[in-house]
Amino acid sequence: MFSVSSVDTLSILLLRVSSCFFVDHFFPSLYKELAMLSTISIAGAGNWLISHDRIGPRVLRLIRGRYGPAVELCDIGTSGLRLLDYLRGQALLVIIDACLMNEAPGTIRVLEPDLRTPEDAFDGAAGRSTHQIGPLETLALAQRLYRENMPRRVLLIMVETRGIDAATERAACREVVGALDRALCKSSYYARQQGENGKKSEVAF
Repeated sequence: MFSVSSVDTLSILLLRVSSCFFVDHFFPSLYKELAMLSTISIAGAGNWLISHDRIGPRVLRLIRGRYGPAVELCDIGTSGLRLLDYLRGQALLVIIDACLMNEAPGTIRVLEPDLRTPEDAFDGAAGRSTHQIGPLETLALAQRLYRENMPRRVLLIMVETRGIDAATERAACREVVGALDRALCKSSYYARQQGENGKKSEVAF
């Protein structure tokens, strides 16, 4: 009999390997059940080679192994459209992105966009993604074309990276990890998984 953690790990492997078409095509109910077991994803946008655009992948590297198999980590690079590959109706999707907000370098904002009109989230935030097609534009496209795959909740963690230096970037990364800890601690699914694994649901930061 599979434990919850082993099934979680299996679900992530099935979802991230292209050969899962066989499961999806011939056993659709099993595929959907496995997909729903891993209901939290953290996506990092950016490019390691560009100093003002590496906040997303850098945070992903920092949190590797931090949250266990209940949370999937997704490196979507600089193409916001790659986010479409990871949308599957999960309970929570957290996106980390470098943004231009006319704020001091390292400033962090957390938005929860209205998923009916995600592209409008920046209207009141006076900011925009550093990418031509950012996560919000991709979510807007998914809302129109792939509504059944839309997450139930999305948090966007934006970091002002214009003029950012190495020390400020390190501090911002630590703050982002703290924001992730708080967001996941409020997730009933994640807290339940941590409890079943004998871990505390609260994470110090």
